[in-house]
Amino acid sequence: MEIIQSIGASHGFGFGNVSIYTKEIDFSKTVINTFSTSQEKLVKEFESKSKLLKSEDRTIESEVLSLYIAFLTDSEINSKLDSSSTTQDVFRVFEENAKEMEMLDDEYFSQRAEDMRSLCKDVIIMMQGSTSSFKVNKGTILVAEDLTPTDTSNMDLRNIEGLIIKHGGPTSHAVIVAKNLGIPCVIGFSEDYGKLIDGQEVIVNGESGEVIISPSEEKITEIKNNIQKHKELVDTFTNEKFNNSDIDLRVNVGSHEEIQSFNSEVLDSVGLFRSEFIFLDSKEPPSLDEQIEVNNQLSKKFSGTVIYRLLDVGGDKQVEYLNMNKEENPFLGVRGIRLIDSNESVFRSQLESIFQSELYDKAKVMLPMVSAVEDLSLSRELIQSIAEKEGKEPLPMGIMIETPSAALIANKLAEKVDFFSIGTNDLIQYTLAADRGNVELRKYQDPLHPAVLKLIKDTISAGMEKKIEVSVCGEMASDTTSALVLYSLGLRVFSVSPSSAPLIFHTLVNSQFIKNKTPLNIEDFTTPEEVRQYVNDHN
Repeated sequence: MEIIQSIGASHGFGFGNVSIYTKEIDFSKTVINTFSTSQEKLVKEFESKSKLLKSEDRTIESEVLSLYIAFLTDSEINSKLDSSSTTQDVFRVFEENAKEMEMLDDEYFSQRAEDMRSLCKDVIIMMQGSTSSFKVNKGTILVAEDLTPTDTSNMDLRNIEGLIIKHGGPTSHAVIVAKNLGIPCVIGFSEDYGKLIDGQEVIVNGESGEVIISPSEEKITEIKNNIQKHKELVDTFTNEKFNNSDIDLRVNVGSHEEIQSFNSEVLDSVGLFRSEFIFLDSKEPPSLDEQIEVNNQLSKKFSGTVIYRLLDVGGDKQVEYLNMNKEENPFLGVRGIRLIDSNESVFRSQLESIFQSELYDKAKVMLPMVSAVEDLSLSRELIQSIAEKEGKEPLPMGIMIETPSAALIANKLAEKVDFFSIGTNDLIQYTLAADRGNVELRKYQDPLHPAVLKLIKDTISAGMEKKIEVSVCGEMASDTTSALVLYSLGLRVFSVSPSSAPLIFHTLVNSQFIKNKTPLNIEDFTTPEEVRQYVNDHN
């Protein structure tokens, strides 16, 4: 048994046999169709499949095919290729374009470079008159360097138990498909890709990113039990039980595909809408109409409250077209709401898009990276001025509690805002002075550290005292032990990943730790391990 750590991209557990999908280019094969003919055939094929996907509410996949059509009809590419072009010519031109995109050192263009290379394979295969069909047997863990829309359209995806992708990012087509269909998926498997062999038994953990090759019988039994338990939890997670509890579960949403793929008969509210994807997925500022369209899609999917976090970039999320200077330490620099002074028009457009969309009646605005009372002024003025212009009531305004200073003055901030949402990912990072992206500092990334818990407790207490809502939207809310601790500290609103909601709900409503009202005095603990052990001993 070997455990390999990769990157989780679509939650869930998968167990099955490896089936490796390859689509290598063989330049020695005879060319049957010219480039021009192949181009024409592929455009028609993509247009047809795009319409079909859109009719099945698979909008994001449809948009990927639209991007492929744009590449195929690009004037720069077509000026270099014609009916006399060889497959080597096609490869050279597409590869040149892909490398130019990569040189821009931007995540968006880097992903588009992979799309360009994938499309190149489709073109060459079409020129050679080959087929890209691939038989997928039941219980398959599909392994591939990458998957294009044409790849997946020729597969029986219902037989796939898990995906392992060598390349591709979180917005790649393979990940979109996995999320839409609820297939566990891991990405970033480059270094260990060669260890995977057809027919091997493999376990995929789409949340942690772990891939277990040739698992022991004990591990297989454990994972099968986990899969069965999760199915049972989903079946018992009903509206009746949810509405009769004192727990409010909401979901975190941060991409087009997460909006499109969301499907729940129980959950109807968003506890954290990460609006930055609208900006990160574009090479220029999104228009007001584009933002309104996203808001309308969000409104159609969710009938309840939507906590709309204003643009939260900086740190590890850079946007070239904004006025962002290179900083020695961007995590402690001009990020989140601190960008409003130099980019007021961007924040104004976000607010206008809410007021002018179907989302207005259910939206609440949240400010990221607040560390002082003064950080609230300009945002409140913007909301007020836009409300007056639109002839509507101002939107409720809240803040992320993700800096120690905000937690320490939570009682003062609670007098100025309508709600708190505790962003535990950054709160842990700033409290323990440990970069959460640094794997060598992983031991410091523990949500149950007493220092972190004390700040959370004080924030919840301040919210209760001032009678404003307090929620947690960080990954801590999706962890079972941490959720029990948060509940004991007085939290009732949890914003979690959709896949973890049934488990968190089941844990909270069935916990002896909660039923017995076990006291939890943070001052009694010195280490996270002591907190964890205490909860486990009393549960």
